[in-house]
Amino acid sequence: MKKQSVTERLTDPSKYTGSHKERFDANGKGRGLAGREDLCINDGNTSSKSRNHAIENSVEPRPKNKPVVHKVNNYGTTAKKVTFFEYANKNHAGEMVVLTKQKFPTMKQVNDFTTAMIPTGKSKLIFDKDMKQIKEIDEFIAGEKYLILTPYDKQHLVDEKIPIHFKENK
Repeated sequence: MKKQSVTERLTDPSKYTGSHKERFDANGKGRGLAGREDLCINDGNTSSKSRNHAIENSVEPRPKNKPVVHKVNNYGTTAKKVTFFEYANKNHAGEMVVLTKQKFPTMKQVNDFTTAMIPTGKSKLIFDKDMKQIKEIDEFIAGEKYLILTPYDKQHLVDEKIPIHFKENK
């Protein structure tokens, strides 16, 4: 006996019993919602041999000439989780931030968020582990650590003021 592929086994209507056997037509094609629920056309007329109101298949066939297009979003399908560390707070454990497209659509929203970090109200710069300034939202890497400091602190950077947890490897 030849082994059937997974798709052939799962779409073989003879293998299904009870209400599940209604999910596929005689050719093994899925019937969609019509295979799971009793669907009918409610046009106000009664059913007869000439008027059958039952919907046998609710799956709309895909147009043959139209290709399937998947929209690719450059922002990424998964939100980036990063950790921000405040400069001059040696024991700062870091603040986990999830950079979602809804909450942080542009770098301006990220900068507004970091302005609330200590010292509050001052504009901040964001640096990665190599002390490269992050200027675009696409430059963030999921799971990485970033140091938040003011332009003044950048000019007067002291290694002892960098948080211990920022310096640690993952």
